[in-house]
Amino acid sequence: MDFFFPNVLWTPQSCLLIIYGQTMVNCLVTYSMCVVSLNRLLTIIYGQTSLFRTKRGIALCLGVQWLTAITIPLPTFESNIEHCLLTGLMLGYQIYTLIIIVVLPTFFIIIINAIFFVRTIQLSRIVQPMGADFSTAVKRRRDTYLLKYMFIMFSIFVSGWAPIYIIAVINWTGSAIPHTIQRIVTILPILSLLGDMVNLFFYNQKLRKYLF
Repeated sequence: MDFFFPNVLWTPQSCLLIIYGQTMVNCLVTYSMCVVSLNRLLTIIYGQTSLFRTKRGIALCLGVQWLTAITIPLPTFESNIEHCLLTGLMLGYQIYTLIIIVVLPTFFIIIINAIFFVRTIQLSRIVQPMGADFSTAVKRRRDTYLLKYMFIMFSIFVSGWAPIYIIAVINWTGSAIPHTIQRIVTILPILSLLGDMVNLFFYNQKLRKYLF
């Protein structure tokens, strides 16, 4: 932000607001993957319940995602404004952003996949009746594949953004890490975004058929 209109973007009125906006957008991405993963897990576990497949259920998930992304970064406004103008958030708030963007979603995704793994083992031990609904099994396999795919997408995203926030904690004074290394690390989020876009392209068969 200090390269583009610093007199406009880097002011006492806008400094914390811009950092809040950046944190909120990153929370939207990470928690969207968490919400989708939770939705797919509940769909697999409670396959007879249609709520998780309806528009109402999707709207509920979106509302929870946006509410979480908007409210959870609000404490960053309590950071010191003078320190914000120099190097960004203070140490405590840098740690807080690292936790809400990287640590909490990572633990959540790991727990979701652990529950899914245990559930898969339990289902594999159940003998299915001869007249089992084939369409239900197909939907279950599709939801299982999507859940695994969301875990891959989240891993790519976190691998790109985690170094940024870790360096922000280490370099909260602005002098612990050379400026060149900081600029090099900023390439990682771009690469992670590109990686997610490529994965989405290969995952979406209809899009590939349309383009080719």
